[in-house]
Amino acid sequence: MNVTEGISNLNLICNSIGFNSILFNVKHNDLDIRIIYIKENTVLLIAIREKNAAWFIPVREDCIIDTYIPTDMFLKIMGSLDYRKDDKNKKTTYYFFSSINKSMNTLAKNQVEKVNNISKDELDSILKATKTTDTKYDKDNGNKPYFDTWVRNNYRNVSEDNLRKTRRVFGEKVAKFCRDENISSRWSSKPTESSSEIFYSSKIEEGIGFP
Repeated sequence: MNVTEGISNLNLICNSIGFNSILFNVKHNDLDIRIIYIKENTVLLIAIREKNAAWFIPVREDCIIDTYIPTDMFLKIMGSLDYRKDDKNKKTTYYFFSSINKSMNTLAKNQVEKVNNISKDELDSILKATKTTDTKYDKDNGNKPYFDTWVRNNYRNVSEDNLRKTRRVFGEKVAKFCRDENISSRWSSKPTESSSEIFYSSKIEEGIGFP
């Protein structure tokens, strides 16, 4: 799905209030969706507290997002999703993401809460909800949602699976740097001091501390 207009609008809001991340809410059917947009990484974190569901969506350089939802998250919210027009027996994520895109397009600065108003405990709770058994979304570290540190590889190449997870959370720019410099991201099953840094940093280098 193309979200060019929405991302441009979110970037303008971030610049106007001087924050790297903003939080906004979207309503779709009976779902109350909380979204954290991380400007420096160009990443969306989707969270639905009532369903204990959350997942990251990186925005590609051409401002396209994947409308795939991890299987276990999809099953949690499936009852609130819409049926496909061409098959009333199957649910689709299209209208869910259309609601998000429409909100991004029309969001105004005075509608946005600053991410700093979210407590670290609440952020840790949202990150915990990104745990998944869907190997298509997260092959190796679905039970490790918390960023820990960076590791510079000396004897092997950074894996494609690790780069995909890095891209999902930190965006294209960081993933490319990790590929070029052969750096892996390390993840933890428990909150770490680094877990929430990506939400607060105004510059990538300040928030993720490359080795």
